[in-house]
Amino acid sequence: MPFLDRLDFHTESPTSKVVILDSRLRYQASDGRVYTIPAGFRTDLASVPWWLNSLAPPWQQSARAGVLHDCAYRWEEVWKSGRAAADELLYTGLRDDQTSWLRAQAMLRAVSWFGGEAWARWRATPATSKGVLPPPVSA
Repeated sequence: MPFLDRLDFHTESPTSKVVILDSRLRYQASDGRVYTIPAGFRTDLASVPWWLNSLAPPWQQSARAGVLHDCAYRWEEVWKSGRAAADELLYTGLRDDQTSWLRAQAMLRAVSWFGGEAWARWRATPATSKGVLPPPVSA
């Protein structure tokens, strides 16, 4: 399974949609690259618009892929993935966590069509405000 760790998090508060990772989450892509999201990363997991809820996978099948996608959108400068590759990480992460092809495609289409605003917002956000600073890139 390409996710190398289980998802371990706590909520910011009882009413918050934001969660904070208690331990790192690693994902190994098909090219062998390992993406590491460190403990302390703040995310809303896989946020789904209300009108897509019926097609969205259960949160247990989408949470890790959502964290991976959030991190890829925020850390493009570090991961050098680009938006299309970040969206593809969401899709492959969903499939790796046993999400059906149809539901994973619906999620991919949704972020492809509607993720531009979030992508632009994260490009304009200072690194110190992106949830947690990324680990240094090793050579």
